[in-house]
Amino acid sequence: MEFSRAFIAFLLILIISRGKTADALSIGTAPGVLDLGEVKPGSDKLVEFYLTTNSKSDLLIGMGYINVHGTIFDKNHTGTYTFLPPEASEEDISNWLSFPQKKVLVSPSRSFVVNLQDGGVARVNKKITAVLHVPKDADPGYHAGAINLFPEVPDGTGMGLMTMGITRMVFVFDVEGEAKREGKVVTIEAERSDKNKARFDILFQNTGTSTVMAYAENVKIYNEFGNLTTTLRSGQALVKPQQTAILSAYWNSREPIKSGSYRVETAVDYKTGMAIGEAVVNIPDTITAPILERSEKGCKMPWTIIILILLIALLVYWKKPTEIWSIIIGLLVLIDAIILYTSAKTCGFSLNPIHMIPSWLLIIIISLVGLYVYWRS
Repeated sequence: MEFSRAFIAFLLILIISRGKTADALSIGTAPGVLDLGEVKPGSDKLVEFYLTTNSKSDLLIGMGYINVHGTIFDKNHTGTYTFLPPEASEEDISNWLSFPQKKVLVSPSRSFVVNLQDGGVARVNKKITAVLHVPKDADPGYHAGAINLFPEVPDGTGMGLMTMGITRMVFVFDVEGEAKREGKVVTIEAERSDKNKARFDILFQNTGTSTVMAYAENVKIYNEFGNLTTTLRSGQALVKPQQTAILSAYWNSREPIKSGSYRVETAVDYKTGMAIGEAVVNIPDTITAPILERSEKGCKMPWTIIILILLIALLVYWKKPTEIWSIIIGLLVLIDAIILYTSAKTCGFSLNPIHMIPSWLLIIIISLVGLYVYWRS
């Protein structure tokens, strides 16, 4: 009985500690935004920055490219760095950046003070050098990207439970040449997908010299009497210079869509400007663009199957605690562990049970085990 009470008390402490934070770990970069200045097409540029951390133990830090947040296009930046959205390209630069070292060891015991590009001073723990490879056919104008950090705790280093804050570093640069963001709506077409579904294709041409991310907003559909029937919106498309992209907006109506003429008004937004378009289109009576069925599977842990197998194993153990049934129970638990492991590896989840298992499930498992131990005693 005393053992049961002590065990239950231990489980309660474990549950409570799950919701608490033993420490807060932060990993960041200095500077927060690095201005590489003007670069030439076909050239290489060193990207030098520093890592900082408040960790009390050594950390392995992996690094990789990540897209910069779109809010950088909200305004001109002319302070500690220069980035002018009207003269910027949104072309994919993810494969332009390389890291000679995929992972680096950051030790909190090794720190030094550096003078930053903006005139500030920072205490840092590690210098990092990456290489920006600018292709010969790069769009002219400003570009922006970011570097993400992936911390790991070396084996044998105990750090307990903690929250982790990671600050990404943004870098900007200006490729030589005249940058221009412009576009126009070439035409608008309509197709019928079903009796109550139609598709409107807005053909948008990038007439500038910079790649833009565009989408059609406020796609207004007017019927033959001039009444607004519905307002739609398309998805986004990355449009290269002089390229024409199809921005499709879908009309899903509760009632059958009548065939005939409709007037369409739209504005294509490419962040630094708008392209206005208007056209009279005809929705045919017959289906001209049938809907293709697609299967999109998300990457989720099969918790229902895992819990079901575990419950079967527990029921068998309670009812048939014999040698042969013990072997069956062991096989069920092994199957459960294999499903758990392969699912976590496939989805890229942490293999640490504390991180992998949801809090609600961990609490249920601990509570059931505690009740079982108490009942058996």
